[in-house]
Amino acid sequence: MNRITIMGNLGGDPEIRRLENGTPVGKFNVATSENYRDANGEWQKTEPEWHEIVVWRQLAEQAEKTLKKGAAVFVEGKMNYRKYTDKNGIERRSAEIVANTLRSLEMMPKRETSFPSQEPPQRQYTAATSNVAENSSHRAAENTVELEIVAPPLNDENMVNGMDLPF
Repeated sequence: MNRITIMGNLGGDPEIRRLENGTPVGKFNVATSENYRDANGEWQKTEPEWHEIVVWRQLAEQAEKTLKKGAAVFVEGKMNYRKYTDKNGIERRSAEIVANTLRSLEMMPKRETSFPSQEPPQRQYTAATSNVAENSSHRAAENTVELEIVAPPLNDENMVNGMDLPF
Protein backbone atom coordinates (compact mmCIF):
# COMPACT_ATOMS: atom_id res chain seq x y z
CA MET A 1 0.00 0.00 0.00
CA ASN A 2 1.38 3.40 -0.98
CA ARG A 3 -0.13 5.85 1.52
CA ILE A 4 1.36 8.80 3.36
CA THR A 5 -0.14 11.23 5.87
CA ILE A 6 1.48 14.45 7.06
CA MET A 7 0.51 17.51 9.07
CA GLY A 8 2.58 20.66 8.77
CA ASN A 9 2.75 24.26 7.57
CA LEU A 10 2.86 25.65 4.04
CA GLY A 11 6.21 27.11 3.02
CA GLY A 12 4.56 29.39 0.46
CA ASP A 13 1.28 30.03 -1.34
CA PRO A 14 0.20 27.17 -3.65
CA GLU A 15 1.30 27.56 -7.28
CA ILE A 16 -1.62 26.62 -9.52
CA ARG A 17 -1.45 26.24 -13.30
CA ARG A 18 -3.73 24.78 -15.94
CA LEU A 19 -2.81 22.11 -18.45
CA GLU A 20 -3.66 22.57 -22.13
CA ASN A 21 -6.95 20.73 -21.59
CA GLY A 22 -7.89 23.09 -18.72
CA THR A 23 -7.17 20.67 -15.85
CA PRO A 24 -5.85 22.57 -12.82
CA VAL A 25 -2.73 21.23 -11.10
CA GLY A 26 -1.02 22.75 -8.09
CA LYS A 27 2.19 22.41 -6.14
CA PHE A 28 3.24 23.60 -2.72
CA ASN A 29 5.69 22.63 0.00
CA VAL A 30 4.79 21.57 3.54
CA ALA A 31 7.26 21.67 6.43
CA THR A 32 7.02 19.09 9.21
CA SER A 33 9.09 18.79 12.38
CA GLU A 34 8.98 16.76 15.56
CA ASN A 35 9.39 17.59 19.24
CA TYR A 36 10.97 15.19 21.70
CA ARG A 37 12.50 15.16 25.17
CA ASP A 38 16.24 14.67 25.42
CA ALA A 39 18.04 12.69 28.17
CA ASN A 40 17.77 15.73 30.50
CA GLY A 41 14.00 15.98 30.00
CA GLU A 42 14.29 19.19 27.96
CA TRP A 43 12.11 19.64 24.87
CA GLN A 44 14.02 19.58 21.58
CA LYS A 45 12.69 20.39 18.11
CA THR A 46 14.05 18.72 14.98
CA GLU A 47 14.99 20.61 11.84
CA PRO A 48 12.03 20.90 9.45
CA GLU A 49 11.60 18.30 6.72
CA TRP A 50 10.19 19.67 3.46
CA HIS A 51 7.64 17.73 1.40
CA GLU A 52 6.51 18.66 -2.10
CA ILE A 53 2.74 18.26 -2.49
CA VAL A 54 0.90 17.94 -5.82
CA VAL A 55 -2.86 18.51 -6.04
CA TRP A 56 -5.12 17.99 -9.05
CA ARG A 57 -8.53 19.23 -10.19
CA GLN A 58 -10.88 20.27 -7.35
CA LEU A 59 -8.15 19.95 -4.71
CA ALA A 60 -5.97 22.36 -6.71
CA GLU A 61 -8.81 24.86 -6.95
CA GLN A 62 -9.59 24.48 -3.24
CA ALA A 63 -5.91 24.93 -2.30
CA GLU A 64 -5.71 28.09 -4.42
CA LYS A 65 -8.76 29.59 -2.67
CA THR A 66 -8.08 28.60 0.94
CA LEU A 67 -4.36 27.97 1.58
CA LYS A 68 -1.75 30.64 2.23
CA LYS A 69 1.88 30.61 3.35
CA GLY A 70 2.21 29.41 6.95
CA ALA A 71 -1.23 27.72 7.05
CA ALA A 72 -1.46 24.46 8.99
CA VAL A 73 -2.63 21.56 6.78
CA PHE A 74 -3.36 17.84 6.88
CA VAL A 75 -2.37 16.01 3.68
CA GLU A 76 -2.99 12.40 2.77
CA GLY A 77 -1.97 10.82 -0.51
CA LYS A 78 0.57 8.59 -2.20
CA MET A 79 4.32 8.90 -2.69
CA ASN A 80 5.39 9.41 -6.29
CA TYR A 81 8.97 9.28 -7.59
CA ARG A 82 9.93 10.80 -10.94
CA LYS A 83 13.05 10.91 -13.10
CA TYR A 84 13.65 13.85 -15.40
CA THR A 85 16.46 15.60 -17.24
CA ASP A 86 17.08 19.24 -16.30
CA LYS A 87 18.06 22.12 -18.60
CA ASN A 88 21.76 21.19 -18.32
CA GLY A 89 21.14 17.58 -19.40
CA ILE A 90 21.61 16.17 -15.88
CA GLU A 91 19.29 13.34 -14.89
CA ARG A 92 17.46 14.15 -11.66
CA ARG A 93 15.02 12.39 -9.36
CA SER A 94 12.22 13.95 -7.37
CA ALA A 95 9.84 12.70 -4.72
CA GLU A 96 6.39 14.20 -4.24
CA ILE A 97 3.16 13.44 -2.45
CA VAL A 98 0.16 13.32 -4.77
CA ALA A 99 -2.65 14.36 -2.43
CA ASN A 100 -6.12 12.84 -2.45
CA THR A 101 -7.17 14.44 0.87
CA LEU A 102 -6.37 17.99 1.90
CA ARG A 103 -7.67 19.66 5.05
CA SER A 104 -6.92 23.11 6.33
CA LEU A 105 -6.28 23.04 10.07
CA GLU A 106 -6.79 26.78 10.37
CA MET A 107 -9.71 28.10 12.43
CA MET A 108 -12.68 29.21 10.33
CA PRO A 109 -14.87 32.14 11.34
CA LYS A 110 -18.05 31.14 13.12
CA ARG A 111 -21.19 31.72 11.07
CA GLU A 112 -24.40 33.13 12.50
CA THR A 113 -27.04 30.43 12.76
CA SER A 114 -30.62 30.52 13.94
CA PHE A 115 -31.62 27.60 16.15
CA PRO A 116 -35.15 26.20 16.48
CA SER A 117 -34.96 25.96 20.29
CA GLN A 118 -35.31 28.98 22.55
CA GLU A 119 -31.82 28.52 24.04
CA PRO A 120 -28.92 28.21 21.56
CA PRO A 121 -26.05 25.84 22.36
CA GLN A 122 -23.05 27.18 24.26
CA ARG A 123 -20.38 25.93 21.83
CA GLN A 124 -20.21 25.91 18.04
CA TYR A 125 -17.42 24.59 15.81
CA THR A 126 -17.00 24.85 12.04
CA ALA A 127 -14.60 22.93 9.77
CA ALA A 128 -14.07 22.63 6.03
CA THR A 129 -12.81 19.50 4.29
CA SER A 130 -11.81 18.56 0.76
CA ASN A 131 -11.46 14.93 -0.21
CA VAL A 132 -11.00 13.41 -3.65
CA ALA A 133 -10.74 9.64 -3.87
CA GLU A 134 -8.62 8.48 -6.81
CA ASN A 135 -11.30 6.23 -8.32
CA SER A 136 -14.27 8.34 -7.33
CA SER A 137 -16.94 8.98 -9.92
CA HIS A 138 -18.23 11.84 -7.78
CA ARG A 139 -16.21 14.92 -8.64
CA ALA A 140 -17.09 18.63 -8.77
CA ALA A 141 -19.15 20.11 -5.94
CA GLU A 142 -19.39 16.89 -3.93
CA ASN A 143 -15.67 17.08 -3.15
CA THR A 144 -16.07 20.08 -0.87
CA VAL A 145 -18.02 19.62 2.32
CA GLU A 146 -18.73 22.25 4.91
CA LEU A 147 -19.52 20.66 8.23
CA GLU A 148 -21.01 22.45 11.17
CA ILE A 149 -20.99 20.60 14.47
CA VAL A 150 -23.07 22.00 17.27
CA ALA A 151 -22.24 20.74 20.75
CA PRO A 152 -24.61 21.03 23.72
CA PRO A 153 -23.49 22.84 26.89
CA LEU A 154 -21.14 20.72 29.02
CA ASN A 155 -22.31 19.33 32.34
CA ASP A 156 -21.10 16.56 34.67
CA GLU A 157 -22.78 13.85 32.56
CA ASN A 158 -21.17 14.73 29.23
CA MET A 159 -17.82 16.19 30.43
CA VAL A 160 -14.86 15.25 28.23
CA ASN A 161 -11.50 14.37 29.73
CA GLY A 162 -8.66 16.23 27.95
CA MET A 163 -6.76 12.95 27.66
CA ASP A 164 -9.57 11.58 25.44
CA LEU A 165 -8.94 14.15 22.70
CA PRO A 166 -7.02 12.97 19.61
CA PHE A 167 -4.74 16.04 19.51
